[in-house]
Amino acid sequence: MRVGIPLPEAPEQAGGGYTFERDLIDGFLEVAASSAHEFVLFGFGENPDRDLPANVRYHAVPPERPASKSRAARLGKRAAHLADRVGRYGLGLPPARREATPSSIIAAQVQFALYFRPYAVSFDVPFLTCVWDLEHRSQPYFPELSEGGKWNFREQHFSTLVRRATAVVTGTDVGKQHLRDFFQVPNERILLLPHPTPRDALACSERPTSSKGAERSTERPIVLYPAQFWPHKNHITLLRAARVLREKHHCNCVVVLTGADYGNQAHIEQAARDLGLGDCVRFEGFVSRERLFDLYRQASIMAYPSTFGPENLPPLEAFALGCPVVASRIPGAEQQLGDAAILVDVYDHEALALAIHRVLTDPVLRETLIEKGRVRAAKWTSVNFGHAIAHFLDQFAVIRSLWP
Repeated sequence: MRVGIPLPEAPEQAGGGYTFERDLIDGFLEVAASSAHEFVLFGFGENPDRDLPANVRYHAVPPERPASKSRAARLGKRAAHLADRVGRYGLGLPPARREATPSSIIAAQVQFALYFRPYAVSFDVPFLTCVWDLEHRSQPYFPELSEGGKWNFREQHFSTLVRRATAVVTGTDVGKQHLRDFFQVPNERILLLPHPTPRDALACSERPTSSKGAERSTERPIVLYPAQFWPHKNHITLLRAARVLREKHHCNCVVVLTGADYGNQAHIEQAARDLGLGDCVRFEGFVSRERLFDLYRQASIMAYPSTFGPENLPPLEAFALGCPVVASRIPGAEQQLGDAAILVDVYDHEALALAIHRVLTDPVLRETLIEKGRVRAAKWTSVNFGHAIAHFLDQFAVIRSLWP
């Protein structure tokens, strides 16, 4: 088969979704070299600076034609109207990105398309897609899932996408159940493939620290939470836990928060002041991967109280870099993280504080979590994921051979 793969165009500020997609494509291209299929990468601009296998070629998508003045005016009015409806949380979408067009997919005579994200350019070609979450169904009350028509957008998008897909990838039994319950996707079209540990985190774990000051802090313990500032990231519970740590457990830790602001950072900053935590909460904003990895190495623990799942990437990064993890006991977390993390109820700040205190004061527990985390991180990689996708392509090729 000739298989098309649109390359990611979103900037890194798009967060875990961008990291996930980029990592899966890189891992898959390692596997593709030994595949009998032909692959076409769709991107913009010149051929990417990478050595491609003989059966992989790059297809540059031509730039879109400029919109006419009348069409530009209509789009401008629609954008302004949408901005009025959306509110401070936006649509909850990643930054604007260019995409391969349906005509480019068809012109390249692609017979199957791989989308390593919850998206598809054309339904005319059989395709596989990856679904990270369907939380608009499970937790529709969050503003990033409800304001400005976001819920309707997601519902319409996923209702068409997953029902039309040849195969849908999800990482946990919970994700699989959601696809069945919410959108009636049959079992035989669901591939259960866990999130792989990001390749750069695994590679970094084998290298010396990348900069001075990246060693584990020995003065005030650092509690790291790398997450974009969405309400569902549940920063408030972590701040409440930090106050309990200081007042009840006499733990003078520093909470380091990284991530881009998607409308909720001012609320978190005010909450920190209201809780009297001004001297022990540090906002670093969006940071580079290099800086993030240094923070994992400096931190005594990573807290991950997010309410969304069923899978998340930062715990896997922390595992790879030897940072113990305390995370929310959300549906799917036990399957993803196993016994390598301490899980607590998502809104229980007392339990979160106690779990953090245990890790900070019990060296045996700490080392046990670090060792189990490293084992868990190495268990499933993007190359493993790539082999599973390649196996699926081999199977589907028999069906695809039935028409030109």
